Amino acid sequence: MLASHDDTTAEQVADSRGKGVAFAEFPTTLEAAAACRAQGITIMMGAPNIVRGGSHSGNVSALALAEAGLLDIVSSDYVPASLLLAAFRLAEVWNDLPRAVRTVTE
Repeated sequence: MLASHDDTTAEQVADSRGKGVAFAEFPTTLEAAAACRAQGITIMMGAPNIVRGGSHSGNVSALALAEAGLLDIVSSDYVPASLLLAAFRLAEVWNDLPRAVRTVTE
């Protein structure tokens, strides 16, 4: 499976999709994440972003994407212990613990 990383615009997402991308690692804007969803691209964000309540570099918040229904998978992003807390934070957002746990274990 081919992945893109840090897409920012809908145009970048369309270009990625045209190259066979099926998986987006860390879209940086709501626009890019929405474009991923429209293109059928799976969206992954990092658990530390969820734990912190936002991106350390000013990019879109993973929680904002979760609230918008634009989050499919959560990765540890080099902080494995963050997955557990991220699952509980997502469960609060979605009011759905099984969905949240599935998101961090897929």
